[in-house]
Amino acid sequence: MGFADILATLCLHSVHGVMRLKASTTYAFTWLCSCLLYVVKHRGTKIESITCDVKTLRKIPLHTTFIVEEKLEYYEDLARVVTWTFALGGHVVSVYDSKGDLKKDLVGLRTAIVLQQGKLFGTAGPAVQVTTLQDAESLDALDKTGELFLVLVLSPEDGRQHIVETAVSVCKAVLQKRVKIEDINIDFIDKKLTATLSEPSLAIVFGGLHSSLGYPPWHLRVTEIHFLPEIRKLVYQDLYTVFQKYANCQQRLGT
Repeated sequence: MGFADILATLCLHSVHGVMRLKASTTYAFTWLCSCLLYVVKHRGTKIESITCDVKTLRKIPLHTTFIVEEKLEYYEDLARVVTWTFALGGHVVSVYDSKGDLKKDLVGLRTAIVLQQGKLFGTAGPAVQVTTLQDAESLDALDKTGELFLVLVLSPEDGRQHIVETAVSVCKAVLQKRVKIEDINIDFIDKKLTATLSEPSLAIVFGGLHSSLGYPPWHLRVTEIHFLPEIRKLVYQDLYTVFQKYANCQQRLGT
C-alpha cells in the first residue's frame, strides 16, 4: 500500500469519525434540549418547587385578575393557572371572560379548580369560593383572613354597566337626602365601586391581544398589566416570570 493509499484511508477514517462525533453531539444536544423542555414544562407541578419560588418574591399580588379572550372549551388549563396563583401566595383571583360563558357554569369551574388543587397540594387544597360580582361578599374580610380563596368570575356586564349602576344609586341617595352633594368626590365614588371588587394588583391578559376587552375600567387605574399567549399554551414558568416582574417593579402611582 502506497503513501497515497494510506493517506486516503486515514482521511476516510477521519471523515467517518467526524460524522460519528457530529451525530453523537447532535443526539446529546437534542436529548439535553428535551430534558430542559421537560423541566420547564413540568416545573411547578410540585408544591415544594413553588414554595421555594415564593421565597424569592419581594412582594406578591393579593388580587390577580386574568383577562381571557379565547373561548374556554375546557376548564382544566384555567383551573391550573388559578391553582398556581394561589400556591404563589395570592388569595383573590378574578377571571374576566369576554365571552360571558363562565358565569353559566360556576360549579364546573370550581370542580376543575378543586381537582387541580388535589394534584398540586396532594390533599384537598384550601377552601375555594367561586362566585360572581353580584353575589360576592365584601372582599376586605376575605383578603385579611387568608382562610378562603376567592375566584370572582366577571363578564362585560360588570364593566361600564357597573359604573352606570353606581351612578344611579348615588343619584337616588342624593334625591332621598341620604347623601349630600358636597360629600361626593373621587374617594366616595372609589369606595362605592370597589366595595365588592377590589382593584387588582396584577392583571394578565391571555390570547395575544393588547386590550382589556371591556374589563371594569375603574379597577385598572394602577394595575400592573402583562400579556401572555393562550392559556392552553401556558406553562408554570410563564406565570412565575410575570410574578417576578411584578415583584421587582416600582409602582409610582403617577408620581
